Amino acid sequence: VQSIDQKIKSVNERFDRITKRVPLIRPPGAISEQAFLQACTRCDKCIHACPKDAIQKVPKELGFLIMNTPYIDPKKNPCVMCDDLPCISACEDEALLPVDSKYDVNMGYAILDKDKCQAYGHTFCQQCLIDCPIPGAITQEDMKPVFHKNVCTGCGVCVMSCSTVNIPVAIKIKPQMVVESQLRKKKREAEKARREAELKAAAKKTPEAQPADPPDPVEKLENS
Repeated sequence: VQSIDQKIKSVNERFDRITKRVPLIRPPGAISEQAFLQACTRCDKCIHACPKDAIQKVPKELGFLIMNTPYIDPKKNPCVMCDDLPCISACEDEALLPVDSKYDVNMGYAILDKDKCQAYGHTFCQQCLIDCPIPGAITQEDMKPVFHKNVCTGCGVCVMSCSTVNIPVAIKIKPQMVVESQLRKKKREAEKARREAELKAAAKKTPEAQPADPPDPVEKLENS
């Protein structure tokens, strides 16, 4: 019978495998992925509330566990970061929770591949900087874009912008669910290292078994 810790570990590993295979950008306000999948009833209200049709259903081909849940594909249609975030207001399941402002949304963050970016080559380009809806998420240094993941909301507007001027696209979004998965992996590795260190320390403290004294030849003769 599995212990509670073993069951939790098994569930976490299952989610991490799914996350690695199908990294998804969830709508604004999404709670942690495991809790999200339990809370979301696939009611589609957030999908219908989005004025830009940025929120889609996960197709069944991607897996039963996540099918029909809402996600955003910035290559097709990014989140434009509405001021009132109607998708959150529409969610009655509390899978999407209110935030103080759109600047507090955390869907992930953008990563720039400088080797693919025109601005880091020989072509002037400011498209991602111009289109970004979050002030300070992208700045410019020496006429080149600089991304700030602590400000970025992961909306994906920069991905769409880049695709109009840069082939291949130089920007991708690292979803928050992937960030969470990597943090869990680091915690597991740290816990494993801690336990191994404790076992090694315990082994050093345990006295080695002393070899038995050889039999006394005189006593052996007397008893024979």
